Amino acid sequence: MVLWFIWKARNGTIFRAKPPDPNTIVDLAQANLQNFRRWHNTNEAKNPTDLYLPRRWRPPDRGTLKLNVDGSWVPGEPVGSVAGILRNHAGQVVDGFISDTRASSAMQIETLAILKGLEFMHLRKLSHMEGAGTELVEAEKVLCESDCLTAVQSLMGWAKHPWNVQTILSQCNKILAQSSVMQVVYCPREANSAANWIAKGNRTKALPQNWMSNPPPILSEILCSEFYLSSSCTS
Repeated sequence: MVLWFIWKARNGTIFRAKPPDPNTIVDLAQANLQNFRRWHNTNEAKNPTDLYLPRRWRPPDRGTLKLNVDGSWVPGEPVGSVAGILRNHAGQVVDGFISDTRASSAMQIETLAILKGLEFMHLRKLSHMEGAGTELVEAEKVLCESDCLTAVQSLMGWAKHPWNVQTILSQCNKILAQSSVMQVVYCPREANSAANWIAKGNRTKALPQNWMSNPPPILSEILCSEFYLSSSCTS
């Protein structure tokens, strides 16, 4: 499974000029293997060496920002919500966004969340260029994480996708082609709890306007828990 995704990443580098990310390759391979076992009901013996690594939010490297994005949509409703939360290597919240958007499927809302995240970071970079040097802003790397495996694979050209997300994917690739520091990667759902809660809170109108400067108790608990776990993991 891992070799398959290494081969796919190699093709992406050769034919689409997309540099491979080792963590993404491993995460995608593990997620696909987990899905395969779930749907094929394989009864392989469970042992300590077969267990997956803890699925938790991981802080980015110093000099890199991590934007977790997610979407919330209920079948039958024409409008959903997308959200993103930007954190630095110390787990501190740097910025974020929420937006209501029309959607007709879960895949579409998840893909829109990635697009809104890339647009958000692109506009943020442009606005920061006015107060800082272009080289400083351009050097700041950004990882945009989504827990929708199919959306990330489709963006990389590794999976088929519904017709109603083709335009969204094209817009995403256009933004990525204009930047050498932004990258979209997959993360497990357990590592995307904050963005998930924010998107749902915005959709249900339960999210206060000052959610970044004064996080609600539940969001604050999620952020503190993720910071504690990531600190324990990397210490």
